[in-house]
Amino acid sequence: ELLHATRAIVAATRAGELDVDEIDEHAISRAMPSNVAPDGQQVPAVDLLVRTSGERRLSNFLLWQAAGARLAFLDVLWPALSAWSFFAVLIQFQLSQPAVASAAWRDRECVRSSGCCS
Repeated sequence: ELLHATRAIVAATRAGELDVDEIDEHAISRAMPSNVAPDGQQVPAVDLLVRTSGERRLSNFLLWQAAGARLAFLDVLWPALSAWSFFAVLIQFQLSQPAVASAAWRDRECVRSSGCCS
C-alpha cells in the first residue's frame, strides 16, 4: 500500500498536480487506497485497533494508519469474541482519552464528596 501511495504521488508530481513541497505525511495518507472510502471521502484515522488471537503484533496490518492508535490485544479468536469483551475494550479506550478520564475522575470525586460513598 505504501508503494501504491508512493507511485501515485510520483505520478501526480510528474503531471504537475502536486508540488514537491506539498509531499508530507498527509499527502501519503491521502494517496493510500485504504484511506479512501468508496464514495471518495477520506476515511478518518484509526483510533483503536483490536487484535484477537493472542498475537502481540500487527503482522504489517494497517501499520501506517494505526500510528498513534491505541492497540488492544485479546487472547480470544475473532469468532469467539463476545459483545461484552468488545464493550470492555471500548470502555478502556474511552477511559484512556484525557477528556473522558478527567470527567470520570471529577464525577468520582463528586460522588465521594456527596457522602454516598466511603
